[in-house]
Amino acid sequence: MHALVETCPPGWFPTLTWMRTEEARERSAASLRALNHAFAAHDPADDALASLAETAKELTLLIDEAPTRDRLALMRSRPEGSILGGSGFEDRAVGGWSNPTGVELEVRFDNGEVIADVMLRRAFEGAPGRAHGGIVAAAFDDVTGFADRGRRPPGL
Repeated sequence: MHALVETCPPGWFPTLTWMRTEEARERSAASLRALNHAFAAHDPADDALASLAETAKELTLLIDEAPTRDRLALMRSRPEGSILGGSGFEDRAVGGWSNPTGVELEVRFDNGEVIADVMLRRAFEGAPGRAHGGIVAAAFDDVTGFADRGRRPPGL
């Protein structure tokens, strides 16, 4: 499945003409995650915030016109033998790479063990300079889901 990038607002993907939908989602989510963390870490001027608010409103209207995404159908369509779900798996709330509010979380299997690397940046701060306990617990929850990777339907 491909998405024509030329239909996106100018400047989103200037070097690409065609991009697989999942690649486009992950790239967009990464840019939005970076924006979230920059927003939490800095104190821009009011005019910059007003511009950001207007741009976000316009882009929200554009995205709201798109068809609804059926995550469960996408997850059920995982390739035979795949340990993870189909493409909808990357939309999961905590560690999904296609979720712009997700945690940067890499999970792998090594000799029957689940290993995770996580980066909690500024938007996930509780006390200054400390990760919020709730997001740490949510990351643990996301990782424990990998231990039960063979079940269908996913997450139940």
